[in-house]
Formats: sequence, structure tokens, C-alpha cells
Amino acid sequence: MWLAEFLYRKKRATRFQIEQEWSRSNISYGKPLNRRTFQETKNKVERLFDTTISYNAQTHEYYFEDAEIFKKNSVHNWLLKTLSVSTTLQKYKNQQERILLEEPATGYFYLSELLEAMDASEQIQLTYHPFDKKPYTTLFSAYCLKAFQQRWYVLGFSDYHQQIRTFALDRIMCIEQTTISYSIPADFNNQLYFKDCYGITYAPHLELHTITLEVSPSYSPYLRTSPIHHSQQEIKKDIFQFTAFFSIELLQKLLSYGQNIKVLSPLSIQQRIKEEAQNMINLYNNP
Repeated sequence: MWLAEFLYRKKRATRFQIEQEWSRSNISYGKPLNRRTFQETKNKVERLFDTTISYNAQTHEYYFEDAEIFKKNSVHNWLLKTLSVSTTLQKYKNQQERILLEEPATGYFYLSELLEAMDASEQIQLTYHPFDKKPYTTLFSAYCLKAFQQRWYVLGFSDYHQQIRTFALDRIMCIEQTTISYSIPADFNNQLYFKDCYGITYAPHLELHTITLEVSPSYSPYLRTSPIHHSQQEIKKDIFQFTAFFSIELLQKLLSYGQNIKVLSPLSIQQRIKEEAQNMINLYNNP
């Protein structure tokens, strides 16, 4: 993990630079990074991330041949960060009482079974219990997995609904493997499917909006460093804009900013925010 992080950060580095940095790290314990250890570690990184660390004989530099695999929101990027944090916490486990963490995304115990079915392109028998309905069972073809707000979700085709549906893994009661094969439609792309979404809600009835926000100067730095949506841009100082479907998740997100954010347009969303805010006031005004 140390070598993967270092090469990702530096982009390119010679053996000498790698050895120097290694000697200064808190995990070298004063031991040199000899040629054999370096080669073994390099091979492990390549296997772990399914990539190649190349060598430029003219500059004597090592580098990831396809650094794009670590781009934002990729599995490799998530894996690099997660394993790096895990490795660091393991090393300093004597400090665990001084480290405050959030719970991991719920429903992770079904990840293995879902990925096994996805890998084999075989349907599963899925029993699901929504919050507001009785449990039901459906034959399900898993297309992709998505993590959002500390919950895991699986998207795919549900025979019960005869359409693509999203299921929260923590509401799944049980999964049974089948030997019924399936294939993902050629025109389906999970990145494009969620491109204009905030969260996991996608429905044909949702309207795509370009939403303009006025943000308080004290809060703008937070929005610059943690955008609401990947399409977000600051079109003027403290004026932000992004394009997305207006879903219940997005409504709740905008409301969560309170007085720090004002929706300038479209007027329909501004009105919806005002109505929700008024409903909250009425709730507290009632005895």
C-alpha cells in the first residue's frame, strides 16, 4: 500500500527516490528497501490493482502505466484509499480509543453473494422487505452495485416488477443462487444511468433541471471542496450551478444546508423548498 500510494502521488519516481522516501517513512523501521523486496512489492501492487508498473529506461523512472484506473469514483481509487486507511489504522491500533469512525455502509454482508452472481452472470432469487410494504420475492439480474450515504444498493432487472429496480442491501432478507444465466442489455451503461442522478433514484417521470444556488460566503468553501453533484460549477462568486434530476434525495440534501443555501432557479424547485420549510415551521408552531 505504501508503494501504491507513493507512485500514485508522485506519478513517476526512480528507485533512488523510492528508497529515499521509504527510509523516511514510519513503516521502514530503519530497514533498507532492497532490490528483491522492491520487486516483490511491485508485483503485489500489480496483482492487487490489476495494473502494470512500467519502467522508463531513459529516465530510470517507475510509473503506473494506466494511472486513470485511480480516477475519482473508480473501484481502484476506493480500494487504494480504503486499504491505505486500513493499513494505517492497523499499524496504530494502540491509538484506537482516540480514533472516531463512522459505521461502514450497511448491507455489506450480501456483497460477496451478489458479486459471485454478477461474475457468473447468473440470476438470484431475492427476498426483499421494503419499509412500507410486505416482503416479496423476485428473480433478479444484478447489473451493478452502488454505495450512497452509508448504504449499499444493487441495481438490476426485477422479474417481479418487469423493470430495472434498485434494492437496498440492508432490506434484503435472503438471497438464493440460481443457474439461470442472464446478460446485461448492450445499450445499458451504469455510469450513464446515474450520470444525472443525485443518489440512487432514477425514474422516467423525473425532470432534468439546471439548478442555480446562491451560497453564503462563509459556506462556499465547503461546497467548492465537496460538490453536491459532479456537474457542479461556480459560475460567479458564491453562485453555483449543476444539472440533475430533482429527486427526494436531492430535496433532502438542499434542505440540509438550511440558511446557507438559497435556490435561485428554477422557480418550481425554489417553491418546493419554501413549502417544505413552511411545513417544518408549522410542525413546530403546532401545540
